[in-house]
Amino acid sequence: MSNLSSLRRDRRIACLYRALSDLESGTPRQTWFLALARAADQRVLLQLEHIPPASGVDRLLAWLLPYLPLLPRWLMLRSLQLPGLLPYRLAQHEPFPAPVARLWPKTAEAMLLAAYEALLVNVCLMTAMGVARPESGLAQVAGIACLAFGGVYVALRGVFRSVPALAQQNRLLRDEPLDWSAQQEEAGGDLPEWLSHVGVGPERAAALLLDPDRFLDESLCRRLNLVPLPQVRPMWRGACLLLAFASGALAPIVAGSLVPVRYRLLALLLVAIVLLPWLGWQRARQAGADARDAAVRTALAATLGVGGAYLSGRLLAWLFGH
Repeated sequence: MSNLSSLRRDRRIACLYRALSDLESGTPRQTWFLALARAADQRVLLQLEHIPPASGVDRLLAWLLPYLPLLPRWLMLRSLQLPGLLPYRLAQHEPFPAPVARLWPKTAEAMLLAAYEALLVNVCLMTAMGVARPESGLAQVAGIACLAFGGVYVALRGVFRSVPALAQQNRLLRDEPLDWSAQQEEAGGDLPEWLSHVGVGPERAAALLLDPDRFLDESLCRRLNLVPLPQVRPMWRGACLLLAFASGALAPIVAGSLVPVRYRLLALLLVAIVLLPWLGWQRARQAGADARDAAVRTALAATLGVGGAYLSGRLLAWLFGH
């Protein structure tokens, strides 16, 4: 790596890790990222008489960090090839603590459920409207209304139901045991001194600053309490649920628009018996249940649901004389 590339990389490390240390204020990770930022500054001072300001791109990335959930944040930092990200990588596989997990199911599970509900409701609604008024386009209007209003409802439900989980998460973060406080760090404590409290020798402590990816391991991360808890992000969860619901609700609308009116009911039935079992299979896999049994049961439920919607449409047509 050329001297210029090395300087740019060290300036980026210092800028982004200072932003990360502010984001992790009050946790041992603040000390860790601040130590890496200071080590990068020292490498810059070996080549220059002063530390130049960070570039506009680096400042923009630092500004974005607080708005990113844990996984996108780690992916962005990893794509920039920054060192010392093992604590964040480990956190991707950390389950929520039990008090939070009860209130906050995995986002993937919640998204599959939202897509399943949207697909089932919209297929049944469009089937009933299509049977009651086959030539009027009422089925498509009903499907679009379901997508719009149902999507907003699911997103808001995801946001507001997260309030207890967010409160529990904040309580856990506030009570997180600290090995080294922010005040001690600002007063002049350094990483080698911090590591000596947990039995890490000075040679390895110095090596950690030079090559954290080589010398930082999982056991040390856990001993130093560096692995962060997965963060509860209500707005992010609401956006994910909205996207999942819209995807599920959109499938029957598109299927019904691509075929002639006389084949619309058949298209809706095919969408239901193909996509609903697949979603049921995926949900069962996420929950560790029997995926094949879930797919069969979901296919049966889809058939019964569409059949019931068809009979409801016939009843509506008879009641209103169509």
